[in-house]
Amino acid sequence: RRDVFTERWGNKRAFPNCWKGDNGLYAVEFTKRGLMGASMEAKRIAQDFEICWKSEAKQLSAAL
Repeated sequence: RRDVFTERWGNKRAFPNCWKGDNGLYAVEFTKRGLMGASMEAKRIAQDFEICWKSEAKQLSAAL
């Protein structure tokens, strides 16, 4: 079976670190672990967004 998602976007990481692919692409529920797996991945993505947002906000406030 070909994995088109992995071939195209290059996310070859194993669960539980597979939610953040290469090229800034986030993926939820490509691990086939059901709702619990999707929930864990979505939470990690939200945490990553928070870290990125806070980092950018800190840089902007330092520039002012």
